[in-house]
Amino acid sequence: MKFNRNNLPFLIIIVILFNLISCENEEDKKEILYKVYIDNPTQNKYTIFINGQKNKIKPKTNEIFELEEGEYHFKGLNDKQQDIFEENVKVDTTILINIAQQNYYLVSEIYSDDKSIYKRIKLDTIEINGQTLIGLFKKLPANKFFYKREWQYEMNDSMPQNLPFSKDYRAYSKLVREKDLISYYLRQ
Repeated sequence: MKFNRNNLPFLIIIVILFNLISCENEEDKKEILYKVYIDNPTQNKYTIFINGQKNKIKPKTNEIFELEEGEYHFKGLNDKQQDIFEENVKVDTTILINIAQQNYYLVSEIYSDDKSIYKRIKLDTIEINGQTLIGLFKKLPANKFFYKREWQYEMNDSMPQNLPFSKDYRAYSKLVREKDLISYYLRQ
């Protein structure tokens, strides 16, 4: 096939259009990363493998990994390098990995202009270390390794003083370690 110079402008236009279309598609595929928190409030060391990549989790740390949406293979080892879990998990939201099998709570705060709202909401009463706490609490089961996000604020986030709400009220929840729950509650 012979090259015809008369077709050159047509070929250039096709190449430019192809490049523009492929650039637009790349921009449409912006990478969304989800946070995976590995919380270790204990004195123990742990190792976690994410798709075979080894990560050491030091004592008293909260490690954060950012992963693209997808299926991941997680394997956890204790400080004696014994298997404690091995699971495939779909990452499509923020996840907490409870590697140390600790107790966590979701603590909800009510935002409303109507002070009588508390008469209509059933509050929970829990006891931790001899302290009785009254509020909106949900205990997450300690025997689970993976929790998909059902809270608005992470452990290290502060709850804002004012938030928007519709109708009567709005409840926002925060993830809190059981060992931090009493001090968090007393600060409120």
